[in-house]
Amino acid sequence: MATSVASGGPRRIDLAHTAEFNLGPAHVHPGLLQIRNSGETQLVEPRVMQILVVLNRAEGRPVTRDELVAECWSGLAVSDDAITQSVSKLRRALAGVPGVEVASVPRVGYRLDIAAPASPQVEARVGITRRAAVAGATAVAAAALAGGWFIVERAAGSANDSVAVLPFANLGNDSAQAYLADGISEEVRNALARLGGIKVVGRTSSEALRNADATTAAEKLHVSNVLIGSVRRSPNLVRVAAQLVDGRTGFERWSKSYDLAPGDALELQTEIAESVALALRVKLGQSRHAALTAGGTRDTAANDLYLQAKLAFRLGDTEATYRKVIALCDAALGIDPNFADAWALKGTAWDAIGSSFVSDGRTLHLAYAEGAAAGRRAIALAPQVASGYVALARSMSGQLNVRGALEQYRIAEPLVRTDPGLVSSWILTLAEIGRTAEALSLSHKLIELDPLNASVFGRQAFAYFFDREYELAIGSSRTTLSLAPGLTEQQSLIGDCLCLLGRHREAAAQYGKAPPLDPYRMTGEAFVAARTGDRRSAERVLDRMRRAYGEPISYQVAQVRAQLGDVDEAFSALEVGRRVLDPGLNGLPADPFLDPIRKDARFAALLKDMDFP
Repeated sequence: MATSVASGGPRRIDLAHTAEFNLGPAHVHPGLLQIRNSGETQLVEPRVMQILVVLNRAEGRPVTRDELVAECWSGLAVSDDAITQSVSKLRRALAGVPGVEVASVPRVGYRLDIAAPASPQVEARVGITRRAAVAGATAVAAAALAGGWFIVERAAGSANDSVAVLPFANLGNDSAQAYLADGISEEVRNALARLGGIKVVGRTSSEALRNADATTAAEKLHVSNVLIGSVRRSPNLVRVAAQLVDGRTGFERWSKSYDLAPGDALELQTEIAESVALALRVKLGQSRHAALTAGGTRDTAANDLYLQAKLAFRLGDTEATYRKVIALCDAALGIDPNFADAWALKGTAWDAIGSSFVSDGRTLHLAYAEGAAAGRRAIALAPQVASGYVALARSMSGQLNVRGALEQYRIAEPLVRTDPGLVSSWILTLAEIGRTAEALSLSHKLIELDPLNASVFGRQAFAYFFDREYELAIGSSRTTLSLAPGLTEQQSLIGDCLCLLGRHREAAAQYGKAPPLDPYRMTGEAFVAARTGDRRSAERVLDRMRRAYGEPISYQVAQVRAQLGDVDEAFSALEVGRRVLDPGLNGLPADPFLDPIRKDARFAALLKDMDFP
């Protein structure tokens, strides 16, 4: 799709006559195309600098794509991909500037977030959209890798057959080959989990300890064994070394090196998994052998493309990145159309696009339809693998089909062994419909499997929130932030809990940590105003919300209207939210902020019409 601006005439940014400015600790000189930060100077392309100037002048206001086209492309017709790629370049240029981020605003455009300096009492907060927060498991997992140590208390001792597979080290000179080392370690982890009889720590926690020694990793993850390894790839040879270490003594239990032709590396993870299982004295039967390759491919080229897609998915947070994932999966499926794992990943990438980057209803429905179709194809090919069910569940949830999503999550959960965060959204779905006991039970189970996964702790916090256990929700949110600092949905949730506890001054301070036009901050400010009887301030905030975000923020408008006692307006906003597939509506059955309108007959009718379980 191309974007163009026909009215108002071109008004392209003139960099030569644009004054210098500061972004947090960085200094920007537009005329010289320079960003200076920590003594280093980075040059950027003119178009990228123009986008930065436009976003900075907006002072926290979301800037539409049409505005960017008018001011940076002189109003010419420009593809959405061209805009996305230019913004991606800007994000890379700002990656080293603390507290500065270009945030995507669904169905609007982009916003420049500049966090206030952190202090021991004040935590910086990063802007994120409601839709992205609901579907943000991928971003949470990526943030968790950057978090500090956090040890989960549990019973002393661990089984002899428990193991953590740390990411294998990439010993080659080509950083572009890092996906192979990560891919091999993940496939080994998956194979071990599918064998059964072995407790395997989840991916997020294992990757969070990427640089730890084996005994430290064993202590922090409460396992008896740690598998470490390395990969060195050359044009004609792949050398893989693997070592199983006793986590209590540091002594080697098993090790082996493999020299393989590049095309022979595909089956390697199976052999390593079997060797580790035998070293742990786990009996291998025919059914366990069959489980090792479920969902995979026998084609080396297809698998290589899939591993690249997986790495791109984890590192990316832009529409362009997710479309690259889809393209890589399509290339893999062009080689092997029965590659179930590639179908599932493609479906998940479509769900990510639908949840965070789509700006019109037709495209939104198309994205979710593609995600659902890919998920169903993955299930048909590998019904014993969880990822297809999860991709389908996320598509259904995005389309406000909670009943269907729950059914898919229930099938997926027993199959999830190496990536519990994969079904962390199920915790939220259960909590939103009031099944908080089930949600909390599931959260405890997933935390046991993946103790450093911020996604799971974050969903647990929401389960406590919907259970009206606000102090416990605050505690779980703070645990999440210790693993992944700056997650907006958790910072906002703390403010919501304080507000509902009647601690309005503390709530206002919590909301105020976000940029002025952050949607969570504005909604929170309106909550505080409504609950303290300041209707005039609440109306002013609602007006700012509408001007900044339009219909995509309709669910929050309904929440505020309910708090103000404006019943008819609240129901009108809910109907708009339903039309635009606002994911907030999945929380209708249990949302505390809608309690003032819950007894209205229209509320029960809406729940029935949406077919909540």
